[in-house]
Amino acid sequence: ARALTLAEPGGYVRIFVDEGGPMQELLRQAAAQGVAPSYTGRLLAAMRAEEQRGVAAGDPDGKPSSLLLQPLSERELEVLRLLATTRSAPEIAEQLVISVNTVRSHIKSIYSKLDVHRRMEAIQR
Repeated sequence: ARALTLAEPGGYVRIFVDEGGPMQELLRQAAAQGVAPSYTGRLLAAMRAEEQRGVAAGDPDGKPSSLLLQPLSERELEVLRLLATTRSAPEIAEQLVISVNTVRSHIKSIYSKLDVHRRMEAIQR
C-alpha cells in the first residue's frame, strides 16, 4: 500500500508491470482493499495490455521474453557494466578510450536491444 501511495504522484507504471504475475496479484488485493483505486486500476490495465502484447508476440504465457533478438556486442557489454557503476558518458568514454558520441551510440543500441528507456532498466535486465 505504501509503495502505491509513494509511486502514484510520479505516475510510475513500468516498475510495477515488469514484476509480472506476483505483482498483479498484490495489486488486485490492494484494489479490493480500496488502496489508490484509480492508480491501481491503471496499473492492472497496463499489466493486462502487457500480457496481450506478449501473447500477440508469440509468448503463450504472456510474459516478456528474456531472450534478446540481437545479443549485445562485447563493447556494448563493457559499456553496460560501466553504466552500472553510475559513471557518466564522458567518464565511460575516457576509460574505454572512445569518444563520448560513441558511448552514447552504444547506450542507444543497448537500450534498443534490451527494449528499455532508462539506465536502471538496462542494468536490471
